[in-house]
Amino acid sequence: MNTQYFDEFTKIARAINAHSIVPVLMGSLGLEYVTQKEWHPSDIDIHVEGDPRGWDAPDELRIYQFELIYDVMKSLGYQLIDRH
Repeated sequence: MNTQYFDEFTKIARAINAHSIVPVLMGSLGLEYVTQKEWHPSDIDIHVEGDPRGWDAPDELRIYQFELIYDVMKSLGYQLIDRH
């Protein structure tokens, strides 16, 4: 399993969790964790609760507490490239 990505997810998850937001690991890294097989992840896919309307919701409402999550990610050294 790609421990570098998983350790990074754990760091992000703890930081977001400190604000009572529950992140879910998805994508190939999540699949690696569940199956214990190599899926060669190239990123970390994290899901957080969002508006149940999905893409029909206005951009600023799709991800609940986006500004808080954005601030947490910035504090961890990440930068936003594309909100979509």
